[in-house]
Amino acid sequence: MWLHKKRHPLPATRDVGVLECCIRLSGHRRFIRMSMATSSVTSALTSLIETCKDDQEGFLTAATNVKNEELKLLFSEIAMQRLQFAEELQRLAQGCDEKIETGGTLVGAFHRAWMQLKAAINGGDEHATLTACESSEASTLSRYRDALDRQDLPADIQKVIRQQLVSIRPVQKCVRELRVEFQK
Repeated sequence: MWLHKKRHPLPATRDVGVLECCIRLSGHRRFIRMSMATSSVTSALTSLIETCKDDQEGFLTAATNVKNEELKLLFSEIAMQRLQFAEELQRLAQGCDEKIETGGTLVGAFHRAWMQLKAAINGGDEHATLTACESSEASTLSRYRDALDRQDLPADIQKVIRQQLVSIRPVQKCVRELRVEFQK
């Protein structure tokens, strides 16, 4: 079996990827075409859900690593926000008749382990933890922008992603400002 990805125009001048499977059966080739529009939407949603879950776990890790009670509370609130974002994205995926069961990513697990190691070495240094959180937020914003750059997402899904992105930007700004403040 061979898999080929081709682009085929749709009447609305949008391209949707089509997966073309060539199967050899008793010397004859048969082509099966399947629309990848749903799998492309699923891929985008899966990526954002994993990102939100990584963020949630990362901010919970950050909350346990710092000594400052206000930062603990802030990180816990951000973790709760990301859990809500992941749940909202999962509901959207279910609305597309897609079931997405995902946790965080391996990269996210390594990032959290790195945060814990830095916290152990630095004794719960708030600046180091805020630096790691700021880096994570930059990555999150990038993933959200990448999702919005996709042309194949339905308008309702784009709207939710855009709303979540608008909520994430002030968090990154706040974390950056706190990092600068704790650097002094």
